[in-house]
Amino acid sequence: MPNQSANKSAHDLDNLSVNEISALNNIDANKIILGKINGVHGLKGYVKIFSETRPRDAITQYKSLYVLLKKEWSLIKVIECKVQSKNIIGLFEGYADINIAEQLIGATLAISQAQLPKLQEDEFFWRDLIGMAVQNTQGISFGIVKAMMETGANDVLICHDEISERLVPFTKGAAIISVDMHNKLIIVDWDADF
Repeated sequence: MPNQSANKSAHDLDNLSVNEISALNNIDANKIILGKINGVHGLKGYVKIFSETRPRDAITQYKSLYVLLKKEWSLIKVIECKVQSKNIIGLFEGYADINIAEQLIGATLAISQAQLPKLQEDEFFWRDLIGMAVQNTQGISFGIVKAMMETGANDVLICHDEISERLVPFTKGAAIISVDMHNKLIIVDWDADF
């Protein structure tokens, strides 16, 4: 059965949610979706940004972002991006007026692979863990990582197999024994009955 989201036409992209766009593999494999512009803020061209990054304000660190407008990715310079009260607001070069900035409402924001920060050894991006196989130290398969969840104390792997869903805390040295990126396998010290 074909992937339903892959069948959407390019014309439909402007109306998709951030999660729906993230699910599309054929937009541009080099882009990593960070958020979406969901409104304007004030008269000077600032826009409100819905961030998908964790932590939420991580989107403010980038000096340039790709913007998906009218089915085309464009690289734009970030003049300012900051947390203000409960919102994240940004100002982009060429959009320093409310009338022009309104054109950005609904636009998807992304970065390229090259813009990702360098990770330390034993650090992972959530997107790289999703899709990996998980098994416990007894060799029992937990299926694959379908998603990740923040709990405050630690991140949690959401694993699915044919019959069940398991939540496994992503605690290195405790529940997480090893993460083999090459073989796409995570070994966990976790009871299969949890």
